[in-house]
Amino acid sequence: MKPRADGSPDVSPKSGTLQEDCVGTESHTVLQESVYVILGHGRLQQLALLSTILSLILLLMHAFAYRLIGRPVDHWCQPPPDFRDLPVLQWKNVAIPVLADGSFSRCTVYDPPVPDDSQEERRVVPCDRWDYDTTDIGNSVVSMWNLVCEHSWLYYISSSVYMLGSLCLVPVAGIMADRVGRRPVILASAATMLLATMAAGSTQAFGVFLMARFLVSATASATNVLNFIVLYELTGNEHRALYILLANSVGTTVTPALYAVLFLLHPSWRLSHALFVAASVIVLAWCYSLEESPVWQLATWRVRQAESTMLQAARTHGVDMAKARATIRALKRQLEKRETASGTGTGGSGRMSLAATFRRRAMSIFLSWFAVIFAYYGSRTGRMSLESYWEVSAHGFKILILIAVYYSMKNRGQRVTLSAVLALLFVCSAFQTVSYEMKWGIAMPMSTLMVLCTTSAALCVNYGYTAEVFPTPIRSIGFCVSYAIGRAGVLLVTLIEAFAGDKRIFAFNAVMTVLSLVSGVAVQWLPEVFSHRKKDTDPGTSDVQQRKEAL
Repeated sequence: MKPRADGSPDVSPKSGTLQEDCVGTESHTVLQESVYVILGHGRLQQLALLSTILSLILLLMHAFAYRLIGRPVDHWCQPPPDFRDLPVLQWKNVAIPVLADGSFSRCTVYDPPVPDDSQEERRVVPCDRWDYDTTDIGNSVVSMWNLVCEHSWLYYISSSVYMLGSLCLVPVAGIMADRVGRRPVILASAATMLLATMAAGSTQAFGVFLMARFLVSATASATNVLNFIVLYELTGNEHRALYILLANSVGTTVTPALYAVLFLLHPSWRLSHALFVAASVIVLAWCYSLEESPVWQLATWRVRQAESTMLQAARTHGVDMAKARATIRALKRQLEKRETASGTGTGGSGRMSLAATFRRRAMSIFLSWFAVIFAYYGSRTGRMSLESYWEVSAHGFKILILIAVYYSMKNRGQRVTLSAVLALLFVCSAFQTVSYEMKWGIAMPMSTLMVLCTTSAALCVNYGYTAEVFPTPIRSIGFCVSYAIGRAGVLLVTLIEAFAGDKRIFAFNAVMTVLSLVSGVAVQWLPEVFSHRKKDTDPGTSDVQQRKEAL
């Protein structure tokens, strides 16, 4: 088993996939960069970038959908038929117990509801039906299925079921994408997401709603992850760092602003789902415009299909077709040499050592995803609301962090960048833990702002580095398993929200601090990867540069 150029081992199967072994100076890196020379850069990568951005926006819209369709609704015990004509305030004054804080009970009612002539004290009994105040905010999942009082646990179940969709089914999408191709699985996921979104908005059955949301979670996540993999495999090293950051930072910036506006407009249940359906249609249309990854086609010995894809892209980007075909012929000869040499690998002990190294690196990536996704979603769930000037400051701070991340990825490498971002997240989360416990006034919104911006940057770097760690034949399954483990972190957020009570903010901050520290240490097992490769005296690299200049 030969290591890749970036130091990670090849665990691709021996038959049916392109081996990662080297033939002289004709390394895997040279072959891959030869593909980028033929592809050129332009419309193909821009379509993939826009499709990835839109799919992430839609994924975040579904992930935070309960801000629109799961809002809390004021409720009280429903009067019996004989008292239905009684005004609400009069009904509450007569039949609803008053709590110690002076508010009306939401879960109990007097029995009988109206005092009779007897002198017996009325009993306080639990409600069996409720009325809701939907005048201003309309229906939500709470009022649609009575997820209140003794049924309130179903609200947290519905959130957990959504997260389980990604945890259970995204790895399946990854397996299929490595076997049949990225594009077919993306289209199937996007189409299923559209149908499931329509079902969630139109059903009257809570069980059907849960199943639809389960599928929406899985398909929205798979669509985004596989879109990103296609973008990564279509984009050469020269533009990759910029595209990685744009693919993730635009969505994480636009979606919160979009939800802030929608929350003020109080869209109805049907209008909210109509918005989700419209966004799903747009994403499906953009996914249809994607091309299959020629890097994956070459890695799985679909050479003719890869040649067709590369020539079509070269034609679109204005590359000289005669020279592109000549480069493809040279690329085929390199592939034949690699196939001939694929049987001369390392010995058994070497393979075992490389496999152990790969497992350690995979575990580091899994832990990083768990920590980053836990921090990203948890910091946006039930957090303190920031004043408008803090929100504006957050956007400015986020831009500064992303600029620093971009230059670090280009010049210092992705592992160093990820380590630095996780270290910053550790400092920010520790600061937030202390400031919230000590009630340090201005330090509380400041620490919240820093955590929000740092988690967005960590998410961007995590996406890019994960695609580098896993070789092409198993990139989708490796990435999808990593993402699914990250979604398990969101389940932990839900459990903290449900069971930590008044200590939930402290519990979340403390767990985030520990996870960011542990994942930052674990990342040190990973190899360094530069998004923009520096000039090198390697003959193979020189050949690639010469072919690029010729084309």
